[in-house]
Amino acid sequence: MEGLGFPVPPPVLRSKYRTVLEPLNRFITLVEEKKGAGHIHLVIPQFIPKKWWHNLMHNQTALQLRIWFLRHKDVVITTVPYHLKK
Repeated sequence: MEGLGFPVPPPVLRSKYRTVLEPLNRFITLVEEKKGAGHIHLVIPQFIPKKWWHNLMHNQTALQLRIWFLRHKDVVITTVPYHLKK
């Protein structure tokens, strides 16, 4: 990850039932409590399928995360498009 400009490896969050929101929310809350003032920056991939109708098959996790973390004033969210092949 150092080649991408991250001096520390990103944390791995485990989750029951393959949910993303609950463990990430717990982690962000923990970081906010420990860190105090400042910003937390989330970089979220948004899957872009080859055909527009494939959007119906993919969940809208990036959108859910953006909506959920709008209530956190110190969380900055960047959505990065990730184009799926085939």
